[in-house]
Amino acid sequence: MANWFECKVKFEKLSEQDGSRAITSEIYMVDAVNFTNAEERVIKEALLSAQGEINVDSIKHVKVVEIFPHEGETNYWYRCKVNYIIIDEEKGEEKRTSQTWMVQADNFRQATELLYVEINKSNADIEVVQVSQTNILDVLPYVAPETTNNN
Repeated sequence: MANWFECKVKFEKLSEQDGSRAITSEIYMVDAVNFTNAEERVIKEALLSAQGEINVDSIKHVKVVEIFPHEGETNYWYRCKVNYIIIDEEKGEEKRTSQTWMVQADNFRQATELLYVEINKSNADIEVVQVSQTNILDVLPYVAPETTNNN
């Protein structure tokens, strides 16, 4: 199971329009082993566009169960709160278990449509509670380090 961290980094970046330098803050969601690993990975990612010093402003552990990236020109990540509905046979009541899913999309409508596509793939009874746009620039899934074979 993934272990997600939301990391906010601040660094100097060149403007693509006029070449000027400006301090920017970016938020990444990183699948990492621990806080230290999340910090290492987000710094490595920020180095791709940073000019000068990189400061990691915050790292927080977030409980995200599913990530649904979308191919194409998608620019936004949406945080989706869903409830799994289970019938408690003994009490005869509905029980709801909340989960957070992330969906990448161009806009709110597309995010909602993609969310329902994923829900319809499941046999479970799932209700959508909330869909909200985030400031997350990118989601970085865990990639196992390559092992070298010394034969």
